[in-house]
Amino acid sequence: MLRRIIPIFIGISFIIAGIIFMVVLPKKAESKIERCTADTVGTVTECVERYDDDGTTYDLTIEYKVDGKSYTEIANQGENRDIGYEYQIHYNPDDPNDCVIDGVTATPKTLRIFGLAIMIIGIVVTLSQLFRLMRGR
Repeated sequence: MLRRIIPIFIGISFIIAGIIFMVVLPKKAESKIERCTADTVGTVTECVERYDDDGTTYDLTIEYKVDGKSYTEIANQGENRDIGYEYQIHYNPDDPNDCVIDGVTATPKTLRIFGLAIMIIGIVVTLSQLFRLMRGR
């Protein structure tokens, strides 16, 4: 019986995670975008290649300057970027460490689509297990 209930809890967990990705995280991203109203250009100063079970990823060190002071952001990317590659940076004028990097930072739309996909998987798993449980399989 427990073997039949565990997938239901997993499915419900996916549904909850999907809701978080569709509602909570996009609101945080939108809030950050609203705060980051000033623009500058950031340059890749280092690219570290990492390997794991999911493949190769790259940790990019991106440096940008605001009022003559340098700031650094580490971004995880699926693509290798050459040293000197430039990104558009949107930063918070009150706290330049708070920034959004075009093409790197997840957008609210991306988070919602990802959340929808996770939620659909959760719904399918949960409903299929509930139907199996009701039919006695």
